[in-house]
Amino acid sequence: MLPHRLLGILGALGLTAALGSVAAAPADARGHDPSAVADQHQSLDFTSTAPSGEDWITGLNCCFPQYVASATASSGLPVEYSIAPESAHVCWIRQVYTDDPLFGSGAGINFMGAGTCTVLADQPGNDQYLPAPQAVQSFQVEKVQTFMDRVRGKQGLPGHPAWFTARLETWDFIASNWLSVVPFIGQPVTFKVAGRPVCTGTTDSNGIATCRGALLDSELPTKRFIAVYSGNRDYARTYKSALFTVR
Repeated sequence: MLPHRLLGILGALGLTAALGSVAAAPADARGHDPSAVADQHQSLDFTSTAPSGEDWITGLNCCFPQYVASATASSGLPVEYSIAPESAHVCWIRQVYTDDPLFGSGAGINFMGAGTCTVLADQPGNDQYLPAPQAVQSFQVEKVQTFMDRVRGKQGLPGHPAWFTARLETWDFIASNWLSVVPFIGQPVTFKVAGRPVCTGTTDSNGIATCRGALLDSELPTKRFIAVYSGNRDYARTYKSALFTVR
């Protein structure tokens, strides 16, 4: 404590209030002491094993995480999780858990498309610890499988078009979140003869694609054709061959 005489001198110079404010510097909103200088390093590592070979629709996507990403800081401070911007169409964080009886601690992640899911873990530090270097965990989410059946084709007479039809299906959730094979609607199915695309049909509400196309003279003796779904970013390619029926 300063002597009364010195306080009087400081008061006359207008320095008492400034000195008091330095001596009683308040903590900021996060409870950090502004005068403290963090000097301890910390590390950050994922402790969970990334999934492998899972497609994005596997699991009860409506209700539970498909994967819980967990990381630990050497400082023991809580970890913050996020999804890399380039993975925004592949995965998202459903909820961050802390000592949950089912999921433990970490970020509950759900998948919503095929591609690379990149999870980021950060620990921003505090008065004692410097921010940890960001930890990154990436894994591949597979395309959903598709199926082709009821593939039929009938050759027309010379100068007349051939007729083709096929049913396309895929996995999806139905009532009560039951995973089932369902018609894949609004998808292009191309029919090929001797490797040449003859025509393309779009699947209807029953997953059936139908089209007609003229065959070349050289293709008329051909007895087999193929129905092809080329797939897209989230659904896998599939195909099936069949024999032409008798004219």
